[in-house]
Amino acid sequence: MAKRTDEKPFRPLETSLVSAVMSGNTATVIEPSQSVVAPPIVETPRNADRVSPVEEGIPTTVRSVPRYEPPSPRRAPRREVPASAVSPLGERMEREKRVLMTASEERALERLVTNIGAELGTALKASHVLRSAIRLLIHSENELIDRARATGRTIRPPNGDLAAIEAFEKVITNVLQSGIRIARPVR
Repeated sequence: MAKRTDEKPFRPLETSLVSAVMSGNTATVIEPSQSVVAPPIVETPRNADRVSPVEEGIPTTVRSVPRYEPPSPRRAPRREVPASAVSPLGERMEREKRVLMTASEERALERLVTNIGAELGTALKASHVLRSAIRLLIHSENELIDRARATGRTIRPPNGDLAAIEAFEKVITNVLQSGIRIARPVR
């Protein structure tokens, strides 16, 4: 098929977009606590005498927006932790731990959380159950260390060996189960 000569060449980025990006952010920012009216957008035709080699003489219209300067530079707002997120020891809950699990483990955890919440007659989230489990582990620390000592040295397998990881985690599960079982009641 013959190439058309009257077609405009493909340009994935328009010249006006490139020049707008290179000149910096010119958008008007309106803070929620302020009522700032943006100045009108003025369209001005580009000077025909000044054609960049990229434009190749294609006439364009550039939308010019004046820069908005905020009254004073501000730092990004610090994410505040709600007062309800303070532990009994007075510390704020601001640390996060992530864990990978399989889809079936996730379904089982969600089912467990739902069932416990239904029996308690309250809305319950996985974070409530996991934080409670963490408290139980910390409470049983001495017993857990004793059980780990009795189990002996265990080597953590590489992440890619799923069968070995499952066996390793079963050993850890047995340590946790026996340690919690002999721990004193939580008060």
